[in-house]
Amino acid sequence: MPGTIVIGDTKNVPFAINETDTLAGTSQEILAPFNGFVNAIYVITQKAVTTGGTVKVAIGTTDVVGATVTVPDASAKGAILSGNATKPSSTRAVTKGQRVQVIPDAAFATAGAVNGFVEFTSAQ
Repeated sequence: MPGTIVIGDTKNVPFAINETDTLAGTSQEILAPFNGFVNAIYVITQKAVTTGGTVKVAIGTTDVVGATVTVPDASAKGAILSGNATKPSSTRAVTKGQRVQVIPDAAFATAGAVNGFVEFTSAQ
């Protein structure tokens, strides 16, 4: 049936953090698509990064253990990185419509932008 969510379904929710927000450590806010879990974060360097840092996922204000990537210094445009949430971990659980943040570390400096997606798995 179209629109039916089955246990184990995955959905990738995209994010984009422009250079101004990356350098300021400003998070991208997304919403959990259903009741379930955060599985992973996937990041691609949209604009070359001068001084790198981490990009992490938080549910509300609680970091998802393991759902973090480190963007290295001098990361070229197109670099692909990923971080898998630690299983099992209570920090992975989300409810539909819950606030999820993708947070760049304040260590980013000078230049760089990232985008990608957060992967969720349904528990319904």
